[in-house]
Amino acid sequence: MPEEQKPLEVLVVDDEQEVRSVLVEFISSDGVNVTVAVDGQDGIDKYLKKEGRPYDLVLTDYSMPSANGVEVAREIKEQRRGTLIYILSGTPREIIDAELSKVPEESRSEGIIPKPYIIMGMVDLIEKIRLYI
Repeated sequence: MPEEQKPLEVLVVDDEQEVRSVLVEFISSDGVNVTVAVDGQDGIDKYLKKEGRPYDLVLTDYSMPSANGVEVAREIKEQRRGTLIYILSGTPREIIDAELSKVPEESRSEGIIPKPYIIMGMVDLIEKIRLYI
């Protein structure tokens, strides 16, 4: 990693410990700092309480206690529109799209990544985002 390039700051929000562990293992690298949150509200709280540079990317599960992925995206986007947010879910896309349609466009996630996702696709996503940060 070039000296002038800052590490990518990633927040992983998922209520399933195994999913969090797999994501962290596969996206962690020399240029990626990963923080984990155990549910939607924890993710919102960690995002809002982060000091210094904000997170560049949030990967959030859709179906969680306290706040689902759409709610996490909306709360975060209301604070900082520039954060890239992807919802990870095994829930049928139509259900998530129906909920997203009720949220102002500027408060929506950038996309939905279906579970089970292909880990190499996640690594590719991290690399693409790194080019824009």
